[in-house]
Amino acid sequence: MIGRRDLLKGAGAALVGMGPARSLAATRVVPSYTVLRDITAETPPEALRAVLETFERQGLPVTCLVTLDAPGAGRLSADSPVIDVLTQVAGAAPGLVEIAPHVHELATLSSYFQARQAAEAVAQLKALLGDAAAAIPIRSIACDTPQQAQSPQGLRGAGLHTELLLAEESGPLRSERWLDGTVRFLGGRVLTLDDARQAYWESDTERSQVLWTLSMAQLAGDAPAKLSTKAAVFASQALAAEAPRGLAHLTLSEAQLRDDYGYRRDLLLHLVTRSEDSPTFQTLSADLAARGIAYSYSLVPEGAVGADGIRLKLIPGHDPGKAGQGMRLSETSVGSAQSVVLQPGAGAFRGLSAENTLVLPIRLLADPDTIYALEQDEEEIENKVLLVEADRVRSGVLRTALLRGLEQMLARPGRRTVALPTALERLLPQSPYIGHHRRTERLREGAARPVEAVAPAERAALMEDARCAWRYFSTWTNPVTGLCPATVYNGKDGRRLHEAVTMWDVGSHINALIAAFDLGLIAAAEFQARSARIMPQIVGRRYKGRLLPQGWIRTDRDRWGTRDFDACDAGRLMAALYALENHPAAKVQPSDIVQAYDLAAVIQAGEIQNVTDGLFHSSYRSHCAHYAAHAFRIWGFDARSPYEVTRGRSSADGQMALIEASGLIGPLGAEPLLLEAVELGMSPESVYLADLLFAAQLEEYEETGRLKCVSECPIDREPWFLYSGLQLDADGRRWATDTVNGHARHRSEAFADANAVISSKAAYLWAAYRPHSYSQRLLEHVRIRARQSIGFSPGIYEADDRAMPDYSDINTNAIILQAIAYRVMNTST
Repeated sequence: MIGRRDLLKGAGAALVGMGPARSLAATRVVPSYTVLRDITAETPPEALRAVLETFERQGLPVTCLVTLDAPGAGRLSADSPVIDVLTQVAGAAPGLVEIAPHVHELATLSSYFQARQAAEAVAQLKALLGDAAAAIPIRSIACDTPQQAQSPQGLRGAGLHTELLLAEESGPLRSERWLDGTVRFLGGRVLTLDDARQAYWESDTERSQVLWTLSMAQLAGDAPAKLSTKAAVFASQALAAEAPRGLAHLTLSEAQLRDDYGYRRDLLLHLVTRSEDSPTFQTLSADLAARGIAYSYSLVPEGAVGADGIRLKLIPGHDPGKAGQGMRLSETSVGSAQSVVLQPGAGAFRGLSAENTLVLPIRLLADPDTIYALEQDEEEIENKVLLVEADRVRSGVLRTALLRGLEQMLARPGRRTVALPTALERLLPQSPYIGHHRRTERLREGAARPVEAVAPAERAALMEDARCAWRYFSTWTNPVTGLCPATVYNGKDGRRLHEAVTMWDVGSHINALIAAFDLGLIAAAEFQARSARIMPQIVGRRYKGRLLPQGWIRTDRDRWGTRDFDACDAGRLMAALYALENHPAAKVQPSDIVQAYDLAAVIQAGEIQNVTDGLFHSSYRSHCAHYAAHAFRIWGFDARSPYEVTRGRSSADGQMALIEASGLIGPLGAEPLLLEAVELGMSPESVYLADLLFAAQLEEYEETGRLKCVSECPIDREPWFLYSGLQLDADGRRWATDTVNGHARHRSEAFADANAVISSKAAYLWAAYRPHSYSQRLLEHVRIRARQSIGFSPGIYEADDRAMPDYSDINTNAIILQAIAYRVMNTST
C-alpha cells in the first residue's frame, strides 16, 4: 500500500528519515486532503474535540480552518475553549492535525494587501495558540472563492506555502503552482461525515488528487458521542480506500512535498562584519565563493545583533561590495518601507508588517555552540535564514564546521542557496503599485523641503512671466460678459476663439483675477469691476426643479449655455468663489449665488453626481472627485472622496491603499492635484500623490534625460485636449494619455509618445509647490519656449521640443498666475 508516508518519502526522503528518495512515476498515487472548515468562536468545543480526536486516533490527516473573526460569531480569544481543543489535539499529533487561518476576502485583495492580511492572520493565530504555537507551524491559509481571484502573492513571506480557495458547492478540484512556489487549490467536494462511503469508494480513479471539505457549522448539531462515531466511520473508510483507490492522505501543507510541484527550500545566508577588510570576513567570503554558496553581507558594529535583529535596506546600492559573490546591503535604523528585518528566533510576527517591512525569523550563528549545532540540524519544509557574525568565526576549525554544516544542508533534496536580495522577489508581493511606493519612499528619505526665498532675479523673471500670462485676460476678455475664451489661436491663418467655457474655466478666470491683483498687475477697482461682471453669467440654470451651475456657457452671449451639470467643473468654481468671497479687496458676494444653487440635490451617498439631460451619473471615479469634494466641503456640503482610504490604517498601508485607489481611476497628472496647494491647502492624500508623481518624473529625467511634466492640456491639433499622467497600474514608469472621447487609439503607447507634452502650467505649479532643481529646470524650459505675445503656449511637444505657436488657453495662463502668486507671496526676499 502506498500511503501518506510513502508519498512523503518519494517527495523528500530527508524530511522523514526513510532513506534515499525514489520516483513515484511507477505507482499511481492520488493525494487526498481532508479539510475541516467553519471553526469559529461559536463552534461547540466538545463537538470539535470529538471529530479531531477521532481522526487523530484513526490516523487521518486533517487541516483545520479557523475563522478568527467570523461575522455573527464574534472574535476568537486566547481563553476560548475552541483554542484549547486545537492546541491540545494538534500538539498531541504534530503533522497529523494542521491549523490554518481562514481569511474570507483574501483572494479579492491586491498582492500587497494579501501579504499584509496573511501575515496578520498568521500572527493573530499564533498569539491565540500561545506557547503551543512553536510546535504547531502555520503553513497554509484558506479564503473564499470570489468571481475573479487575484494571484496569490506575498504569502511566502509569512511562511505560507499553500492556499485553498473554498468552494460552497462541490466542483472539480484543480491546483496551480505559482512562480514563487505557492500552491493554490480551487474547488473540491463538499461532504458530511455520512458521505464517506460514497466519497471514497466512488471517487474518480482518473483524478490526480482529491479534496474533501467538512463544515463544523453543519456538524455542531450532533451530540459529541454521535459525532465521534460518525467521524470514526468516515476516517476508517478514508483509510481503507488507500490501497484499492491509490489514495495518500495529506494535510494541505504537505502538498508541497509532491514531486510534481517541484518544491524548493531556500537557504539564505547573511554575514555581518565590522569591516570588509577584516581578514576573518575575507577568508570566510572566499571560502563561500569557492563553494558556490550565495550570500549577502552588511557592516555592523560588534554586538549590534541583539534580540531585535538587524534592519537592512531592501534595495541594495549600486556597489555590489568587495567580497566575491556577496552583495552588500546597508543597515538602517529607520523604520523605512525599504527594509527587511532579520530577527533571531521564531518571533511573534513574520511577513509583511504594517510598516511595509518584511520581518524574517533567523537562526543566529554567533558562537561555537550554535555553529557546531548546524550539523545536527533537522530538515524542515521551511526556508532557512542564517545570520553569521563573521568576525567570530576566527579559527579554521570553526570555519570548517560552519562550511560543513552549510554543505550538509545543501546536499538535502530540494534545498538550494539563494542570495537574500534574490529571495526577496519570492517572499515579497510584486505589483506596479508597490514599485511606485518604493520609488516614492526613496524620494522621501531625508527629503526635507524648506521654503526658500525667491531671489531678486528670479522674482523679476516671475513677474515678467505673470505679465505674459495676464495678457491673455487683458487681451481676450469680452467686455460685455466679462468672460474670456477657453482657447485662442491668433496667427497667420487668422483668429479663432473657442467661445464656450466650462465652470472649470470660469473658476480659473476668477483665480486669475485674484492672483493678478495680489501681484499688483491690476488695481483694486479693476479687480472688483472684472469679478463683478462675471457674477451674472454664473447664476446657473434651472432644470427639472434644480438650479445648478451650467456645464458650459458662451463667452460672447449673455447667460447662454447648457442645462447640464459637471461635478468636477463645479468644484473648481466653488473653490474660486470661496477665495473671492474671502478676499479682502473683493466687493461681490458669491455666497448669494452658491446658496441659491441646489447643490445638495446632486450629492447622493456622499458622491457628487454629474447631470446629463436631467439624469444622474456619478463623478466619483475621477481624480477631480477629491478636489471637488474638498471644494464642496468648504461651503458646508458633505461630499466623499475616492482618495480617502487611509483612515484606520498604518502609514504604509494607507499609502498603498491610496495608490491603488488612484490607479483604478486612471493616469495621474499634476491637475487638479497641485491646485489644492495654491487654492485650498494640500490634503494628506494629495501631498503623498504629489510626491509619488514628482518622484517618477524626477527618476525619468535622471535615468533618461527626458523631461516629464504631465497634466491635462489643450493641444493645437486633433484630438485637441489630452489627459496625460503616470499610469499607476503599469510596471515601471508608463506615461499614458486619454481623451474626452476615450478612443482606444488615444490610449496607445504610440499616440502617447507622439503627443507627449511638457505642460506649461504644471511646470509653474511644481516650481511653486515643490522647489527643487528639477522643478526649476522645468520652469526654465517652459519660460524659454512657451512665452508668447498672446500668453503662454499650453505646453511643449516632447518629440520635437516645439511649443504651440500663436495658441494659448485660459487655464494655462490662469494657473501660471496662481502659481506665481503662491510662490512669491509664500516666500520672502
